Amino acid sequence: MNETKKHAGGRPTKYKPEFNKQVYKLCLLGATDSEIAVFFCISESTLNNWKIDYPEFLESLRAGKDSADCAVAESLYQTAISGNTTAQIFWLKNRRRNEWRDKQEIDHTNGGEPFEPTRIVFEDASKD
Repeated sequence: MNETKKHAGGRPTKYKPEFNKQVYKLCLLGATDSEIAVFFCISESTLNNWKIDYPEFLESLRAGKDSADCAVAESLYQTAISGNTTAQIFWLKNRRRNEWRDKQEIDHTNGGEPFEPTRIVFEDASKD
C-alpha cells in the first residue's frame, strides 16, 4: 500500500512501507507503543490503526518485540544460572509463581466451612 491511502476521514496516511524496518529496529531497542508513536509523529490510535491496516507493519512490530524479549529472557537465564540470586529469585517468582510468590494464601475455613466466631463475655468484677 502506498502513502496516499485514505482512511474513512479522508486524510492520507503518513504510513510508508519503509516504516516496517524502522519499527522492527525500534522494538529491538525496547521501544513501547507510545514511544513508537512519538517516533513516527502520530498518535497511539493511529499506530493501532496501522497495525490493522498494514499487516506487514504489525508483523515487523511483533517480530521486533519478540526478538528483544527472547534476548532479554536468554540474558536473564544466563545471569540466573551463573549464580546471580536476584535473577534467580526473579526467574522463579515468574516461572514458578505458586511456589515462589511473596503473597501467601491462608485458608480461613474449617474443612470448607467458615469458622464460627467465638463469643467472649466479660463479667463485671466490681459486682463481687
